[in-house]
Amino acid sequence: MKVKFKLVALSLVALLSAYGLSGGLPAQAQGPTADQIMQQVESRFQGNDFVAPQVTLTTTNAQGEKQTLQISLKALLYDKKDVKYKVLLKVLQPVDSKGTAFLAIERVYPQPNDEWLFLPALGQVKKLDPENARNSLFGSVFNFEDVTGRPAAADTHKLLRTETVDGRPTWVVESIPKEPNTVEFGRRVTWVDQESLIILKEELYDHQGALLRTGQLLKQEKLDGIWTMIKAEVKNVQTGEESTFDFGQVQHNVGLAESLFDPANLGK
Repeated sequence: MKVKFKLVALSLVALLSAYGLSGGLPAQAQGPTADQIMQQVESRFQGNDFVAPQVTLTTTNAQGEKQTLQISLKALLYDKKDVKYKVLLKVLQPVDSKGTAFLAIERVYPQPNDEWLFLPALGQVKKLDPENARNSLFGSVFNFEDVTGRPAAADTHKLLRTETVDGRPTWVVESIPKEPNTVEFGRRVTWVDQESLIILKEELYDHQGALLRTGQLLKQEKLDGIWTMIKAEVKNVQTGEESTFDFGQVQHNVGLAESLFDPANLGK
């Protein structure tokens, strides 16, 4: 029996933002504040565009049943007016989902993102409700807000301590949502690499204080001069589910056409 496949999704840009790359923070005599750290994590430069033609999303449920999807990803650093990124995903496999396409336009906070879904069986493009940010991405443990990004300004941040993770010095930052009723977690703790501003791992706690989900960067590489996420994992410790993203054949600055990110072209 396959893990249930939910045809709801947006983009991977937050995953890239959370675990990707950075030019680093400028040196400061007293060190950066928690707000400065999280703002820099959010605004890291990731190139003018980004392609990953082979993305494998594997989800395992509590019974050990696996679902594997093959996806292609294209992302454009738009940075015009109120738009930050445009991201396009297309399902390549399995056959019964092939051609399903998702487009997300990430806007400057507090404006909501715009997202669209194309289902080949229906032959139509549907605009998604931005209030569904906590819904599952392709039936995985990842959700909308994981992949569209959580703005630093949406939370109150506190620097807890410094700590070494896999031999790399990190800042450990606690983030509390300013509007807790709009999100599933009441507290988030992240381990930010002091050199690259990559989030090496994170923990999300529910509103009762119990650990809800964990995330971890499993592999990163420097491609085209940019630190890039290659593999990341998220686990829901309360349900026993876990999901892994594995990026293949990643390239930056390939010169993507803006027309690729037009909702009218999703089914083409």
